[in-house]
Amino acid sequence: AEAIVRLRPGRVIFNPGTETPAVQKRLEAAGIEWFEACTLVMLRTNQF
Repeated sequence: AEAIVRLRPGRVIFNPGTETPAVQKRLEAAGIEWFEACTLVMLRTNQF
């Protein structure tokens, strides 16, 4: 989680099955947006 926080991404996408509550809490604490979604669906529907 710390490596991700250091990169300061605009958002983090957790694909189905990759959800990690501890990482999600750390991202929230750092003010980094995250959500659970399928990147393949997001690409197909122009949401990525």
